[in-house]
Amino acid sequence: MQIRAIGAPISVDFNTMLEIDNIFEIGGTYRIDNACAGIAGITIFKLLKVVYAFEANFKDELAKARNTNEFFLQFKI
Repeated sequence: MQIRAIGAPISVDFNTMLEIDNIFEIGGTYRIDNACAGIAGITIFKLLKVVYAFEANFKDELAKARNTNEFFLQFKI
């Protein structure tokens, strides 16, 4: 099964991450349609990582939702 969004614009992201001592991660994202993000994470236990990301959007059409904050957990099995 193939899912497509007909008429949706193309978006490309460029990402980079730096891992320090297998504990900390820091990085950034640039999206060609006027957005950028910063990402930071920390490994709490060998199996659990907590990550925070902040994204700023510079499009005038999205002025009400210009910035986002995201937290997520990563479990390693």
